[in-house]
Amino acid sequence: MNSSEHEIVIAGGGICGLATALALHRKGMKSIVLERSDTLRATGAAINVYPNGWHALDHLGIGSELRKKCVPITKKGELRSLKRSDLVHTLANHLPHETILFSQRVISVETNPETGFPILHCVDGTVINCKVLIGCEGVNSIVAKSLGMKAPNSIAEKDCTLLRDLTIDMMEGFPSHLIDMVRRVDLDSLGLTGVRYRPPWDLALGTFRRGTTVVAGDAMHVIAPFIGQGGSTAIEDAIVLARGLACAFRGSDGGDWDRMMKIRVERAMDEYLKERKLRLVRLSMQTYLLGLMFEAPSKVVKFVIIFTLLVFFGLNSLGHAQYDCGPL
Repeated sequence: MNSSEHEIVIAGGGICGLATALALHRKGMKSIVLERSDTLRATGAAINVYPNGWHALDHLGIGSELRKKCVPITKKGELRSLKRSDLVHTLANHLPHETILFSQRVISVETNPETGFPILHCVDGTVINCKVLIGCEGVNSIVAKSLGMKAPNSIAEKDCTLLRDLTIDMMEGFPSHLIDMVRRVDLDSLGLTGVRYRPPWDLALGTFRRGTTVVAGDAMHVIAPFIGQGGSTAIEDAIVLARGLACAFRGSDGGDWDRMMKIRVERAMDEYLKERKLRLVRLSMQTYLLGLMFEAPSKVVKFVIIFTLLVFFGLNSLGHAQYDCGPL
């Protein structure tokens, strides 16, 4: 059985995990990323990145590089389509060598009864002790499960006409020929399955930290894809969390982990969660209401949902993109 010890461990080498590692690196903090696969994973063809996402990428120092690899979608604002693989590889390429440890799938997490710090067990028998654990493994996060978080909800939609109409509504500002292409789509070819999400009350009331263990990205707040903010909010998480941890670590020599240091880290994590909840509950409410539209049994119910959306979010359907998480 192999055993190792690290100060900061990030479980999951997707967008959120790599962004968190890069944000910490920009603040002069060393971390390791445990990735279950034997190579970088970039599932999915592309993601749309709204202005808030580009603000976050700029704060990480890779926005300009990625703009050269993406496709602009609208002239108004900054909405661009980006290959997921380009984003993942760019994040990884800016990390120090050997930051990412491949073929390291975490299967359980426990707390050291003497120190209160996390202990990770990997599928190959490796045991990893750390001072800070950040769970970024997505919807099936083992770290989230260790915190007592319940699995995200799921919806599946079969009303293809509604899928098409909602897609058109979301394409406000897109070129007319793209909207027309969606309008003419073969309805029999549409489908939406396996959409995972956490309802807003779970985000508002949930516990996402224990000791010096915390979660980020989809592990904390997976939201339905109706507003295209999953990847961008994960990068926002990375920046806010790294900013707080950097303040907590300030003045430490890297080896002094007394009781006060642990308390500072826990407070930094609480501040991170407080700041992110203000943002994420609102996004979750918006996507939750849009999801209810898929399952609305009547036009009256759909009208009530639309009215509620207007009351809470106004006429600007892209208001969620007018946000900046702030610099590192």
